[in-house]
Amino acid sequence: MSRLTNCRAIGAGIVAAAGAALVLGAGPGAAVPDTGSAGAGTADLSLAISSGFDTCYLAITNNGPGTAHNVIAVPSSLAALVAGGPPELLGTVPAGQSRTAYFNGCGFIHGTPLTYSVFSTTADPNLSNNTVTY
Repeated sequence: MSRLTNCRAIGAGIVAAAGAALVLGAGPGAAVPDTGSAGAGTADLSLAISSGFDTCYLAITNNGPGTAHNVIAVPSSLAALVAGGPPELLGTVPAGQSRTAYFNGCGFIHGTPLTYSVFSTTADPNLSNNTVTY
């Protein structure tokens, strides 16, 4: 393997580990689950993507019913990681609200799919809408 390939593999592993740690609630900023009515401890995050000249815009929406804590947008393919950079921590997203994450590289890698995911320390019963490919 070349040095560049090794660096990319190590970088992808670090991003995956950091995303997993945040999802599992490890480290600083681990959230206390919501309390209240049944279902209040879950949030349904969804992800949509659009592009400008060289920027991927990820619209992260919390469809509820509870608040999503420690929301993080993650480049989940090697091409997206190399092109766009590290994960973006978006913090807390209340039910019914959205946040936008920005990643570079959408205009420069033609023909290579860029995949992004969104995670939270709050339970999400519908993971099918948490990943998008540009």
